[in-house]
Amino acid sequence: MKRRKKPVKHRRRSTSNARALPAKSSAPLRQPPRKTGRAAQQEELERELRRLRAARAKLERRLTAAVQEIGTLRQWEIRATMLEGQLQKREQELVRLRQESEERIRELQSRLGGAAAAPAPG
Repeated sequence: MKRRKKPVKHRRRSTSNARALPAKSSAPLRQPPRKTGRAAQQEELERELRRLRAARAKLERRLTAAVQEIGTLRQWEIRATMLEGQLQKREQELVRLRQESEERIRELQSRLGGAAAAPAPG
């Protein structure tokens, strides 16, 4: 019987060689110097431009969704119109069949009524 080889276990490298993270400074973070004049206006205009572009993109998405919904509603409206037309034709056919049935019944009744009034032969 052959023995299987044991899997080789790899030892972890020691963490002593790992690079140390730089120490965090306790000094407060500096705020960037406030821009004045033309630079501040430029930054404000750029912010406003980004906001307006985002608003336009949002409105375009809403418009696209609304147009798609209108298209779907039109398809349903066309389908409903077609079904109403089919229903009207079926109702007309039912009226015609009822009239034909009533005429046949009257005709049969008149034949039976005339046959019952006739004297029996013989």
